[in-house]
Amino acid sequence: MADNAPGGLGGLLGGTSQVTSIFIYGLFQQVLGALLQPFLTQAQYDVWKGNTLAQLSPAILADCVVRTILTEEQGAAIAANYGLDADTFHQMVLDTGEPPALEMAMSWWRRGLLPWDGGGPGTAGLLQALQTSRLRPEWYSVIPTVQYQPITAADAVNAYVRNQIDADTYATLMNDNAYKPDMAQILYDTVGRPPSPTEALHLYRIGAIPLHGTGPTVLSVQQSIMEGDIKDKWEPAFERLVNVYPGLFEILQMAKDGGLPPDQAAQLYAITGLPAAYIPYMVAAGSGAKTAAAKNLTESMVVKLYADGIIDQDQTGSMLEALGYSSDEAAMLVSQSDLQSEIKALNSAVIRVQSLYLARKITAQSASTLLTGFGVPATTAQNLVGIWQQEQAASVRVLTEAQIVDAWKYDIIDQPTAQAYLEGLGYSPFDAWVLISIKAEAAQPNQPAEGAGVTGAAQ
Repeated sequence: MADNAPGGLGGLLGGTSQVTSIFIYGLFQQVLGALLQPFLTQAQYDVWKGNTLAQLSPAILADCVVRTILTEEQGAAIAANYGLDADTFHQMVLDTGEPPALEMAMSWWRRGLLPWDGGGPGTAGLLQALQTSRLRPEWYSVIPTVQYQPITAADAVNAYVRNQIDADTYATLMNDNAYKPDMAQILYDTVGRPPSPTEALHLYRIGAIPLHGTGPTVLSVQQSIMEGDIKDKWEPAFERLVNVYPGLFEILQMAKDGGLPPDQAAQLYAITGLPAAYIPYMVAAGSGAKTAAAKNLTESMVVKLYADGIIDQDQTGSMLEALGYSSDEAAMLVSQSDLQSEIKALNSAVIRVQSLYLARKITAQSASTLLTGFGVPATTAQNLVGIWQQEQAASVRVLTEAQIVDAWKYDIIDQPTAQAYLEGLGYSPFDAWVLISIKAEAAQPNQPAEGAGVTGAAQ
């Protein structure tokens, strides 16, 4: 048969009949096993179904105890069928299950919720969590030294930039975060806000920093833009903002003061953003303002001549138009001058009537008639006279100290009346009596006590 085996198989079997028999037997056994496997499996199921003798393995029993599916006593009773006593099974239970994750157990320990040593197997403690894990015992002592996490690299950089930590502390923290010193320096150089371009340009103008220069340790306008969030391509354009130009009204004022030529004023107006169509008007406004004072002075002189009656209305209009005023503007100035003259004359007349009335030279009816005759409306005249009546009533004059004592001396009034008048002027009773006695050149009767209060003014 070996001779008839094809190709390499014939070479493998060779010509020995014993080897050929073993090969054929093994091949026959595999083919027969494959053919009988379904029938044997079904027979095995039928045998085990009729003889339910299989039980949970000790390992599964220990797991069931840990998961509280069985009590340890129940698990130990079944494990005894495998030849395990209660102590051996208890050791299996202690070895079954996983402790909490190390980070979680350490968090509980830091917060004081878990002791370091709970007291041995079966107790809760960080040491027990380590012992029931796969961590080797030589690493246990390292755990307390790594219970706290360092601040992050970003926080360390911010703290260093804000001068909250020194360079050595920063280097240590970055090393704890696995950053090499050169990488830590790069992080430091890129954190923090530089001055704004406006602030940097101002620093340059006052000589605090140069305009150009780049590098993490360089202070310059150029570097401030590169360190900010503005694209670097804009840096040359920002340099043109070094020069500060006056504003719109500052330019106008310089032109008015005569210190800025019109062509330069036009250039500055364009820089401020004023539309080109309006620039000629602004230039003209600045130039015209230079002669405004002289023009106004001449206009006031013309109006003064008209008000004084030196020139008539037509002459006044012609002279004002020659100064650049339109005919309407000239007529308005003439009318304004006439109105001012009328107001001045009316005020003078009203004041004269007021003086006559307050001096009791005319009656209220006469005053009202005069006012209406001057063109004052009747209601206004009535109100003015009413005010003057109150003013006249409040202007009653009283006798002086000398007049009172003279009236007593010439028996026009008696001593009590004279003394009452003096007290009405603010003298005390004693001082009033002294004044009367001085006038009489002798002490008078009814001397009051010195320091007595004022009795009141005479009615």
